[in-house]
Amino acid sequence: MGLITETRKAIQDAPKGMFNAYVLMCTCVFAFAGVAKGFDEGNIASLVTQPHFKAKFGIDHLSEDEYANTKGWIVSITTAGAVFGCLGCPRINDRFGRRWTFRLSTLIYIAGILGQGLCNGNLSGLYASRFIAGLGLGVLTIVPPIYISEIAPKTIRGLLPLQHAACQQLGVVFGFFINYGVTKSYPGGDKQWMLPTLLQLLPATIWLVGSFLCCESPRWLLYKGKRHEAATNLVKLRHLPLDHPIIVAELAGMDAQLLLETESVGEATIWELLKETLIPIENRRRFFLIFMANLLSQWSGANAITQYSPTIFGYLGISGDESTFLATGIYGVVKFASTLAFALFIVDFIGRRRSLITGISLQIVTLVYVGAYLGATKDMTAIQISNTPSASRASTAAIVAIYIHAVAWSIGCEAVRVEREDAKLGVEHVERA
Repeated sequence: MGLITETRKAIQDAPKGMFNAYVLMCTCVFAFAGVAKGFDEGNIASLVTQPHFKAKFGIDHLSEDEYANTKGWIVSITTAGAVFGCLGCPRINDRFGRRWTFRLSTLIYIAGILGQGLCNGNLSGLYASRFIAGLGLGVLTIVPPIYISEIAPKTIRGLLPLQHAACQQLGVVFGFFINYGVTKSYPGGDKQWMLPTLLQLLPATIWLVGSFLCCESPRWLLYKGKRHEAATNLVKLRHLPLDHPIIVAELAGMDAQLLLETESVGEATIWELLKETLIPIENRRRFFLIFMANLLSQWSGANAITQYSPTIFGYLGISGDESTFLATGIYGVVKFASTLAFALFIVDFIGRRRSLITGISLQIVTLVYVGAYLGATKDMTAIQISNTPSASRASTAAIVAIYIHAVAWSIGCEAVRVEREDAKLGVEHVERA
């Protein structure tokens, strides 16, 4: 059964009120934070190609190699900040709880966005601001899925966390199309880069304010020994009485998991945990299988294409800012729609292994073709390509290949999305470490 069918059956079989507006609202608030990562990728991909942005930050006079290097730093320094944010997240998340960690990371992210929008052409200030925003982004990619998996009813725990992944791709669509609209409305001038950058504050404010309407994770409260508050929040999330069998069973299950973790981990140091993970053959195999699947997913070129898509489409023969931004916007829509479609309707039917192999194969084929095309046309301008029939047809095929690559990534990405219960327990064990 697919996720939609499973969810519909779970809702029909569940007690009345268990699937309610409050748990959906809490899920949506935290899932909406996924927009941050996608919005940043879509926005900065477009900004670094704008003539006025390059002139404002003094990078328009650089040589081709110097510009490529500077552009790489502008785009990737947020990812560097996100790495440090991810590394610091588990301890903060355990100490202060899901809500306050979420709010703190949002404030850091907002500070970074304000710095980017108001740095007034200072390249060093842009670097620093994007790094700060990255610190917040790193945490915002970890906390929401954990919180959602901890508050979601067991029977739909696979569907609700999907909202966060979908919001990441929705953010890419926002970033691309907002830049497209601003470019048409404000050709030239500071508004062209400041407006889309500062507009990232709007969704951040929405989920920050919304977090004050959400209750804390019952599981974290149990972890901190606040059993009464945990039970109260679980009752609020399920709309069931305290003595209902489902409430009693969920609390007992969380108690059992926490006890198991305490007994298995105890006061172990991080080095002891790494030793236990890497030395036993069965643990090492599981770890490297999951690690490599996720690592290769990141190295598949999907993020790079998103972050440099206007530049890439320019290399493929699309000329003009408006046309380039429109092509990148369509790319974002394709990625968003295919992620949802494969996650909801297809992956569970064809299997994760087959999905992964299919996705990787398509990515390899499309990247090989695009690479061959770029190598063959490296000395041709966009006008020369359009005036040469064979090159023009090859250019169109390369553009289509980029869109197919987005679909292929969605197939493979959803294939490495681990099973619902294993994902929840795995995240929790990592978090404890």
